Amino acid sequence: LGNRGCWLYHMNALAALRKVCDTWGGEAQGTITVADGRVATRTLSIVEQIGSWRGARFTYGKNMAGCTRTVLEQDVYTALYGFGAGLPFTDEEGNYKAGYRRKLTFGEVNGGLNYVADEDAKLVWGRWNADRTARVHSFGQVTFSEETDPAHLLALTRRALAEAVRPKVSYEVDVAALSGDDADLGDTVAVVDTRSEEH
Repeated sequence: LGNRGCWLYHMNALAALRKVCDTWGGEAQGTITVADGRVATRTLSIVEQIGSWRGARFTYGKNMAGCTRTVLEQDVYTALYGFGAGLPFTDEEGNYKAGYRRKLTFGEVNGGLNYVADEDAKLVWGRWNADRTARVHSFGQVTFSEETDPAHLLALTRRALAEAVRPKVSYEVDVAALSGDDADLGDTVAVVDTRSEEH
């Protein structure tokens, strides 16, 4: 897919994988082999993206025979850590030290907390604690690599949290036979969700 580059820092493995796919314009393909009733190997490949966007839209009752709607709760975060630009380490005298850099946080303007949280969302989308007696926050993180102001970083993270608490939705649809001109394998299509008025 060519020579490109990206920084993978302060993120979980799934976020890193998505960033690699976005940077190289590819898709992740997983392969699992089974031997003797057990998983023998797991392989993950980044391949060239299949298909494109041709403007195909599917609406129930028109060109769609059936639809299964799945709410992806695992991608919902009720609290977000926010990180800004990388900052150099300094010694006690203010001299710069070589080595690893930490990222800007906003705890100094947020009561000592480097994250923001939505308590109402926690009651709906939070994960259960170990005793399954109460909901606790599901934490994620967001990075604004150019931001150097803690107060503005806090505002950006709050804005990102407003999106993170909304669950993503997956659709599996049955459509009429398509010609290659309408849509083909791997193409991106639009599915009109008349129940939620979201696409």
